[in-house]
Amino acid sequence: MKVLEQYIYAIGKHLPYNSRQEIKKEIYASLLDEIEIKFGDNPSQKDLEAAIALYGSPREVANRYKGDNLVIGKGYTDLFFFISKIIVFALTIAFTTLFVIDLFEGNLNLNHIIIELAEVFREVINGSLSALGWLTAIFIIITRINQDNSVNFEENWTPKELKDIKIGPEVESKIGSGFSIFFILIFITIINVMPHLPTIGENLFDVTGLLGHSLNIDLFKIYLLPLSIIWFGEIIYHILKLFYGVQTKGISFYVVIINIFYTALLIQMVSNESLYLNYSTIVGFRAIFLFVAISSIFDTTAKAIKFVKYYILES
Repeated sequence: MKVLEQYIYAIGKHLPYNSRQEIKKEIYASLLDEIEIKFGDNPSQKDLEAAIALYGSPREVANRYKGDNLVIGKGYTDLFFFISKIIVFALTIAFTTLFVIDLFEGNLNLNHIIIELAEVFREVINGSLSALGWLTAIFIIITRINQDNSVNFEENWTPKELKDIKIGPEVESKIGSGFSIFFILIFITIINVMPHLPTIGENLFDVTGLLGHSLNIDLFKIYLLPLSIIWFGEIIYHILKLFYGVQTKGISFYVVIINIFYTALLIQMVSNESLYLNYSTIVGFRAIFLFVAISSIFDTTAKAIKFVKYYILES
């Protein structure tokens, strides 16, 4: 009954973590009882999907099990969190864009960049807290005035949508995805505006006398375009993870492809001897690229194996 497990897993994504396991067990037992009463001991796939459709969409079921003492009504919590995500994401993009514009205007001093980066953090946090405070107040008023109404994001939901859901870890860090989007975006901006940044690192390390080569910055600039495209692909992955909340077949396949391209590019960078000037030993950026490439190979292999296991062998 894989479809039931996927259904319960999807419901769990909308439940409080501290009571999630108990509620999921209760829902599973209740649903099995209903299926047995209506369809007997050996229900077909269509019977299971019909029972699930009658039981309700994952959000609807989860809302039925949430407490009634919420400050914001259960019928409005999905809309509240949806708007909250948009606000935080929009503020992050807005202040990051201002930061990028400031860099392109020629303020490339390293101390200035660090100060401006800290300012972006401060503005995003302050702006988000202020906006979310007003949003919460508005939704509290709406709840008090019209608590019986609700906004349903899954009005047209059907059990067919469960087939692409991968049953994985219970906790998926949305905060982690948000930070990943922010830091990758900042990193892409800095490295493209200051492609000579690796040279600064080499100069600092060169005093040890261990540096075995230097990076060919002119050739490195050529690699920056495909690298930036791949990093933007990572940002898209985290955005998809934030909005879907579960790992689907499409998202899993997408991240495997992104990792394959990233690994192939890293291997090409390691093997391209023209990328390294005055070469005597591997100590330097070639060693760094090699380490990242090896790590990427293991990561890509693990993701590919999981994809095959969950979506090919078990399909």
